Amino acid sequence: MADTKNIYKLPPVVEVFCEVRFQQSKYLPFDKLSTLHSKIKSSFSEVSETLRSEEQISYLRGTVKDSKLIKFFDKDRNYMFQVSDDLFSFHQFKPYKKWEDFKNILISNFKIYKDVIQPSNIKYLLITYKNLINLPRAENLLLENYFNVFPSVPDNFPNMNEFSCKINLPYGNKEIAILDLKSIPVNLQTEYISFELNLNYFIAVPSNDILSENNMLLKQAQLRIEELFEGAITDNCKNLFGRNKNV
Repeated sequence: MADTKNIYKLPPVVEVFCEVRFQQSKYLPFDKLSTLHSKIKSSFSEVSETLRSEEQISYLRGTVKDSKLIKFFDKDRNYMFQVSDDLFSFHQFKPYKKWEDFKNILISNFKIYKDVIQPSNIKYLLITYKNLINLPRAENLLLENYFNVFPSVPDNFPNMNEFSCKINLPYGNKEIAILDLKSIPVNLQTEYISFELNLNYFIAVPSNDILSENNMLLKQAQLRIEELFEGAITDNCKNLFGRNKNV
């Protein structure tokens, strides 16, 4: 799945991103943000700013933390990376080409970010593949014809209208994959029924070296996401994407 162009003519990937959360929040002063932008503006010329609000739960009460979320886009808006007080994330939107291209741009921009901002150690890293799967509309669509992972109800229940199915798959103590399959409300104007298949892989490693060229954890995460994708869908589903018969 990661190198989808080598396997499928019509890959379902609509977005791939890598999110990094740091152990400590660090205020981003204007001069450092300006320096960061000056180093990347040849590739990421567009900038936008939003307010990020997150609920932080404490033992005494819930508090809301507001912080700036700065987004940098390339001119075609195929790539984006964003930064905040404790966050760095890099995104590629459709068309997604291959993992090596994504990884190289991710690592090079994270190095620039790290050199300028000097963040604390990484708390966790998340890699996500978002897929949009369109199935031909049928009166009695059988999920098992297209998915190997899906919810089911007893025969005496009404047919499912919409659903969301999430599965956590731990790989040891510090890594976990989350497979998230959900239906999308039916659009009567289309000839297909759509589903989201989102694959997430968390790595909890307190080190900034994970985003380096030679770190095997990053490659391992990508391979496991690829295995999850291939295992979650049937041959019928793969054929919809124009699967290479030699694979």
